[in-house]
Amino acid sequence: MEVLKYILVSVFSYLCGSFSTSIFISKVLYGIDVRNYGSGNAGASNTLRTLGAKKAVIVLLGDVLKVVVPILIAKWVGIEYPVLIAGSFAVLGHAKPIFYGFKGGKGVACSLAILLMFDWKMTFPVLLLFAIGFLSTKMISIGTFCAIITAWIYIFINYGSDPVLLVYFTCLAAYLFWLHRSNIKRLIAGTESKIDLKAKLLKDVEKK
Repeated sequence: MEVLKYILVSVFSYLCGSFSTSIFISKVLYGIDVRNYGSGNAGASNTLRTLGAKKAVIVLLGDVLKVVVPILIAKWVGIEYPVLIAGSFAVLGHAKPIFYGFKGGKGVACSLAILLMFDWKMTFPVLLLFAIGFLSTKMISIGTFCAIITAWIYIFINYGSDPVLLVYFTCLAAYLFWLHRSNIKRLIAGTESKIDLKAKLLKDVEKK
């Protein structure tokens, strides 16, 4: 019975993560697939780049919610490490969604939800360093890398004595960097794109 609970929580979390808020929003409002524009990813960052800030906020909230719900259910059924297990499978679903040909986003907003549910105090320095990195460079990838490193340092300082947590968040950080490997290559090549929040977006797409 215990094993079944873990299996059900994992599957449910993955399916929740597989629902793409950005693809849903782009198809409903514009009749397009957001993955065909910008960076080609189905996440809040590419939504910001292609559809604008308001739509990006909706996607961000949706991506956070689809992680929070499985975690709350995991806690309710009483499995061990509910945040880590449910959160991990939700992030995996977001990055490799079964509903959309396993082509999804990079899991930043979903990972933020994991941090929020694990230790909400961590979100303040993480968001602060993200904002500093992004606003100073106009590159979401730089802000993201600043946030990932900040989160890992916070975990190391406050939970470094717990090997399970230290290994988990180290692996999560490494996975997020791996998902952003194309951004790293562009940064090295000096071709990473910047975000212009005042730019007119999707000029060639008429709103329904």
